[in-house]
Amino acid sequence: MRRSRPPHRPAFIRPSFGGWFVAALLLASVLLLPPVAGQAQAPPGPDSQAPASELESELTKQKETASQRRRTVERLTAEERTLNAGLSALEAKVGKLT
Repeated sequence: MRRSRPPHRPAFIRPSFGGWFVAALLLASVLLLPPVAGQAQAPPGPDSQAPASELESELTKQKETASQRRRTVERLTAEERTLNAGLSALEAKVGKLT
């Protein structure tokens, strides 16, 4: 009876000392890399907190931006209503003509 050959495996899957060494180097390099921008980092300590006046000015800016956005949304909504009313009137006229 013929012995079946084991399936061919690529060289990088075959276990060897070199492969384990490379895997350990890759793991160490990934663990020692600095964090990527945008990743969660530890919260800042008490020394790095901004003064209250800077926080208040930032909050004021955010409130102003929010109110400007709200006004813009209200204006665009009113324009949309006007355009929809005009479109409905035109559709009614076209309906009468056809």
